[in-house]
Amino acid sequence: MRWFHIVVLSALGVLPAAAAVQIPAVALHQQLELNEDALRIDDFRQRQPNDGAPASLRTTVYLAYSESALHAVFVCKDDPAKVRAHLSRRESVDGDDLVGIAIDTFHDGRRAYLYYANPLGVQLDGVTTEGQSDDYRFDAVWSSSGQLTQDGYVVRFVIPFRGMRAKTGSGEQWGISLTRRIPRLSEYDTWPRITDRLEAFVPQFTVVNAPARSSSGREVLVNPYGFAARARAFDESVPAMIRSGELRGGLDSKIAFGNGVSVDLTVNPDFSQVESDEPQIAATRRYENYYPEKRPFFLENAAFFQTPERLFFSRRILDPRLGARVTGKLGSTAFGVLVMDDRAPQAQISALRLVREIGKESSAGFLSTVRRTASGQNSVASVDGRWKLSPNWVLAGQAATSTSSEGRSRASGSDLYGEVRYTGYHFTYSSSYRDRSPAFHADVGFIPRHDIRQADTEAAYRWRPEGGLITSFGPSAYAVITYDHAGALQDWSIEVPFTINFRGPSSVSASHIAGAESFAGRTFRRDGNRAVFSTDRWKRVGVTAALASGRAINYYPAQGPPFGASNTDARFEMTFHATSRIRLDETYLYSRLSDSSRTVLDDHIARSKVSLQFTRAASLRVIADYNATLSNPQWMRLERSKRLSMDILFTYLIHPGTALYVGYNDKRENWLWAEEMMGFPSRHGGPSFSSGRQLFIKFNYLFHL
Repeated sequence: MRWFHIVVLSALGVLPAAAAVQIPAVALHQQLELNEDALRIDDFRQRQPNDGAPASLRTTVYLAYSESALHAVFVCKDDPAKVRAHLSRRESVDGDDLVGIAIDTFHDGRRAYLYYANPLGVQLDGVTTEGQSDDYRFDAVWSSSGQLTQDGYVVRFVIPFRGMRAKTGSGEQWGISLTRRIPRLSEYDTWPRITDRLEAFVPQFTVVNAPARSSSGREVLVNPYGFAARARAFDESVPAMIRSGELRGGLDSKIAFGNGVSVDLTVNPDFSQVESDEPQIAATRRYENYYPEKRPFFLENAAFFQTPERLFFSRRILDPRLGARVTGKLGSTAFGVLVMDDRAPQAQISALRLVREIGKESSAGFLSTVRRTASGQNSVASVDGRWKLSPNWVLAGQAATSTSSEGRSRASGSDLYGEVRYTGYHFTYSSSYRDRSPAFHADVGFIPRHDIRQADTEAAYRWRPEGGLITSFGPSAYAVITYDHAGALQDWSIEVPFTINFRGPSSVSASHIAGAESFAGRTFRRDGNRAVFSTDRWKRVGVTAALASGRAINYYPAQGPPFGASNTDARFEMTFHATSRIRLDETYLYSRLSDSSRTVLDDHIARSKVSLQFTRAASLRVIADYNATLSNPQWMRLERSKRLSMDILFTYLIHPGTALYVGYNDKRENWLWAEEMMGFPSRHGGPSFSSGRQLFIKFNYLFHL
């Protein structure tokens, strides 16, 4: 019989040392009467709101492993009438009670897999990397189940080893932590104790002797998909109604080796037509909006190619035909190589990433990207680093250079970035500086601004009273100033908010903003005020509301120079759980520009989304979007448009990689046009003209070979 050794060590002097514990490798029974040999853990401590205090509610976890998987059972005490649990689509567990396991499979204190489930077993998974935001775009194949009981709930996990890149075998070690979230108490409980007094998460995990797998750990995955659609769309440039049919297929495949190296190949990768971008106001924005990647092939290991400056942004690959990616870790060096053939602009794109561990929590990295087309080439090379100066201080930096060619023209540029950050229980602080030359370009990156020398500082202090209605409160300060390389001031702003967080959870924040911006040879004031309120205090309803008012700029005047105007921005979001299976999400965005008695712009975006979950696998989603960009043609040259769209999607998701989708899209706009009309269409009236329809079906299946 193999043994699973769990050794509890002190983490940075915070956690007390304990003796080693031996746990036999057994498969857990599906009943609550668990095998007595399983490791029993019940000493959970609060991470929030009262750091280090005993958990308010009892949580007992049983851990064991079989030849092929890690097994866990969470037994959570609570009043079942107060537990928040909804049968929803995978990863739609925001606002629910949650339990989870984090596993650092290389025991490097830098990166860990995250596996969570709500009390009904609905899954959420991701990857956390020190110095980066958690990445929940990662999807793994594992099983979970959950049920409410008379005194709380029970959740069971089975996490196959084959889905993780890991070190295994005799003498190897992992890190592990367990989590429980109780939203109505604003409480996060962990084992071992994890504290926010340190600038670290993964390094505080308990040390685990890695299981020795009987197989080599090599895994081959093949994930083909097929997509068929019939559509019609209005082309206003012709003008004509264009009818089309599409039948396409593709294949993603993976070969994962036991040493943590994996090779991914793709032919016509999945375009993720089933996912829609969240609405954003664009009419009053000077720079490009950011929309995250949704295509499955580009999601895995996406965080690995991330650097302080976003020099690789996979959505720049528009219509890939063939591609390959190799990622892995050998010793203290992690590496990644990506090559793609993009048919849309006839481009070849490649990226190389190397990261070398230095000491316990520091690292140095290299990134190179190249984009070649028939008319030119853009290449970027950069070095970056993250240095842990103390348990609370971190220094990060990056230096990049770009070379661009188009015909006979050549240009070179540079990009420098540096940041120092302090993270403490009460006080947090960061300062950063970036210097991008006018000629710096990263064609496969997301760099919306060039020719800047920008410095910004953030600081916040939080009082954290123990007990009572308020969990934390305090002021913050944000300041940024930007010059160009000629020394001209581009913009500056200072915002000073005050935030109060309540149990429930709820929060309220109010701030004043002072600032100015240079545009088209003039300097405009950007003063204003902002208030934000959010609450999940009620079991069925969650609300977020934000209102900002002040001065802004009309970047798109109909004639003459740009001018300043009064600005109002509002955002309202509501989630309503009609039942445990029916969810309604309402979003409304509003932006207004006006000056004295004239209205320059009214921009409205409204989204209603209804989600019906029939079973864990089967769901129906209906989205209705309305967008009205009501610009005044006397003062703004943006097109006055109204759009109404309907998106219906049925999903049968067995697990990531194996699913059936059937969808229908319908878009209507305020075009005035008919086939018998002469001339080009015009915008008039409401969104009654059918400008596009699509019916599609998509199927993919994941084979384990």
